[in-house]
Amino acid sequence: MQQTYATETDWELHREKITELYSEQDKPLGEVMEIMQRDHLFRATPKMFKTRIKKWGLDKKHKAPEVLEMVRLKRQRDAVGKKSKFFIRNRPVNWEDVERYLKRSRNLLTKFDSGFLEIGGHATGVVCRTPSPDPSIVLTLPGIIEASDELRTADEVVRIMRDYFRGAIEGGIWTYDSGGACYFGRRGSATYFHFLNWYTSMSTAIFYIKGSRIEQGFRLINTCFNQLQQVLEEQDPSILFGLLDLGTFFLSNFPKDLGRSYVDYIRDFSQTILGERHPISLLWVRCLSGHEPDRIRLRLVALTQALYPSTKTLQ
Repeated sequence: MQQTYATETDWELHREKITELYSEQDKPLGEVMEIMQRDHLFRATPKMFKTRIKKWGLDKKHKAPEVLEMVRLKRQRDAVGKKSKFFIRNRPVNWEDVERYLKRSRNLLTKFDSGFLEIGGHATGVVCRTPSPDPSIVLTLPGIIEASDELRTADEVVRIMRDYFRGAIEGGIWTYDSGGACYFGRRGSATYFHFLNWYTSMSTAIFYIKGSRIEQGFRLINTCFNQLQQVLEEQDPSILFGLLDLGTFFLSNFPKDLGRSYVDYIRDFSQTILGERHPISLLWVRCLSGHEPDRIRLRLVALTQALYPSTKTLQ
């Protein structure tokens, strides 16, 4: 499948992850790009990343007004015996970096002290705090316990769902109904009723199969799969429940190879219609990782019940 560059929606859906990697974990841009493409199928050029980083206020480079503001604050606090810890755009500042900046810009501090330079309003991202006590003195923390593969998968799934919900709401893919009681997809309530009809037909097909009306049931399933493209494109919030519930049913009630083939079809079709980077596609990739049917089935059951605890499933 031909790769395409990230769209505006892709950027918003993955903004929190990119911010975490680049700003909170302080990873180099090249490593962030590698992680995003490898783990999230998110593809963008270095220039695209730099433009977005600047737009989001994540730029790591110190600016002259910010450096001068930190110097001014530090002098004031040093005079009264206060220690200082600085943050720029929510990122901690290493004071050695500030000293190196001043060393490179030899005349900057002289001009500032002489009154030839003013900070103005260009240092609003600077925050100064009193540093916390050294945690090694207060208490000793146990070593980090590595999470199991299953826990890491669960964590990734939760992050994908959180980013999808947030991005769908902020991007206008999901909207409130007139009463503000619930969310609908792209065509409002019509999207929900279209999904409901589709899901009801799929439920009827499964009822036929359970009642030994095999041929009629599989014929109706094929009809439903022919309608799956429109259901996916409309992205009503309920589609998540529908797909997860169907995947659980296929793995629980069909022979192993047949059930897995149906679930793989939903995954591949989602990637074709929505793209490999779309959260629904990523969700299927994470849930279906590995080759143990029982473990995959339990993942789908757990996620379905976590998202829709009061809804009766097809099982």
